[in-house]
Amino acid sequence: ICEPLHYPTKVTKRRVQNCVCFCWILSAIFRIFLLYDHLEKPGSSNSCLGECVVIINYAAGVADLVFTFIIPILCIIVLYLRVFVVALSQARAMRSRVAASTTRRS
Repeated sequence: ICEPLHYPTKVTKRRVQNCVCFCWILSAIFRIFLLYDHLEKPGSSNSCLGECVVIINYAAGVADLVFTFIIPILCIIVLYLRVFVVALSQARAMRSRVAASTTRRS
């Protein structure tokens, strides 16, 4: 949206594949970090046979909230605002061009 003529050179198939792989790898590492105690001692928090309980401490819960909810939401809001500002400026530029061309005709 910001630079449409440069889009094919900036966003290539290889770059998108790398970004998607990076996100999945980062997500897997983060989940392993959060579930490390559970993976190290599986079943330590189970009270009966067949129960699957995962207990996460307070710091890990806050980190989970921040890294998997708050930061992504903030990124989405910032990117949408950026697109909105660019679209608004393009709409204003088009209106001024239309207004200038109608003034010249009259």
